[in-house]
Amino acid sequence: MALGGAIQAAQDKGGFRLAMNQATSMSADFRAAMEGYARAGFRYVEPWISKIDEFAARESLAVARRILGDHALTPVCACAQGGIVEPLPAAEQAKNFDQLKHKLEVCAELGIARLVVHSVGRDKYTAADYDPAAERLRKAADMAQPLRATIVFEFVRGTAFCGSLSTSVHILRKASHPNARMLIDLFHFWGGFSKFEDLELLKDGEPEHVHIDDLPAGVPREILTDRDRVPPGEGVIPIRRIVRMLRQKKYKGAFSIELFDPRLQKGDPYEVAVQLKRAAERVLRQV
Repeated sequence: MALGGAIQAAQDKGGFRLAMNQATSMSADFRAAMEGYARAGFRYVEPWISKIDEFAARESLAVARRILGDHALTPVCACAQGGIVEPLPAAEQAKNFDQLKHKLEVCAELGIARLVVHSVGRDKYTAADYDPAAERLRKAADMAQPLRATIVFEFVRGTAFCGSLSTSVHILRKASHPNARMLIDLFHFWGGFSKFEDLELLKDGEPEHVHIDDLPAGVPREILTDRDRVPPGEGVIPIRRIVRMLRQKKYKGAFSIELFDPRLQKGDPYEVAVQLKRAAERVLRQV
């Protein structure tokens, strides 16, 4: 069976959609990454707006959209915008919202239904800072709504403002907007403040998007960085257990492979995609 047929059969059998996040191929341009992912059998992708912008400056958004269509690729989400929910100086926050507006417009042009907004806060905060965070997230969702897009909010391990699942649940529920949903990245979930039991906080269908990756064994969590991520199943995250819980919570979205290993980022997108597809399939077929 061809690679594309094999992964589609696995998805149909296992009830999951596997996507490639373009962070894993940051050294390649948009065309090369998308063509490599499609050749490896992926049908779902998560582009980065920065890479789309680079490509569109040379070609156009219309050509980028055509590349996705010609290769039967569905962009399930796009990355990313930080500095939205945290309290920041007014000029800096306004600049971030301007960037968000541009990225949402790109998503609309390419038919991308979700855009990642992630926490970046590094300052000291108080409980009083969190209600305004929900208001800012609601503002972002208001911007996304007429463009038929959804903001997927990502907590990030190591950030001082929103580094855990429980805090993101609080902000999202306070925002209470249909176009603001939750993103869970397994690296940030297992490598940060969160506990497995925090998944019990989730309401059925509450997660909207998942990044799948793994933590290396033998590295203190305190010094882990994104560059340390390893392919699914090659580290210490109990991925099968987490995915089972997510399925119990009625998660039906994609599992998007997101690694930042420079060796992978500099590699051939096709070869990297084949390697990571096999790794993720080995884990997910056992769920």
